[in-house]
Formats: sequence, C-alpha cells, structure tokens
Amino acid sequence: MLETKLTYDIRYRASALTIESGEKALVCFEEEFPHTHCDIFDGESIKTTFSSNFPHQGGGLAFFRGNPTAVGSSQREGRKKVETLLKNNWISLPDQTEYLFLR
Repeated sequence: MLETKLTYDIRYRASALTIESGEKALVCFEEEFPHTHCDIFDGESIKTTFSSNFPHQGGGLAFFRGNPTAVGSSQREGRKKVETLLKNNWISLPDQTEYLFLR
C-alpha cells in the first residue's frame, strides 16, 4: 500500500494522465472548490504543480499537441473552457461550442 497522499481529496470527477513517458502521473481537479489544483505523482512522492485558470472537475484531461490539456467541467464557469499546460503555466485555448462534462 502506498503511503503517499495527494494534497487534496479526489473522487470520480477528477482526471489523471500519464506524463514523461509514463514515469509520472498528473492528477487534477479536486472534489472541493476551486476544482483547479494539480499534483504530479512519481511513484513515490507527490509534488504540487500549477493550478488551472478554470475549474475542470468532471471534464477531461488528454494530450493536445504534446501538452496536457483540460476540456470542459461540471462547474458552470468551466464547461466550455479549454486549457493546456505548458512548462510554467496553464494557457487558455479557444472555448468549445458545447458544454462538455461528466454527469
């Protein structure tokens, strides 16, 4: 059993993505407001990384042009939002035309 814990609580509407050739996992969008935090898990420890600018809890997390990208949210202010994580921050991409979120 792993002794390491994330810096926040997550449930089924969080997102995770393997990064750095599968060596680490990016785990994002906590259960409690503001639904923007992300941690990186390397198999042994957790490191807090950049928070997104919009909530994406209940949205999706995938790669777009080689970068982790968040799409949609179950929260109104993030439902059409798309952001991609660059080296030092999340940047906004054009909004989606549809509300995208996990119910």
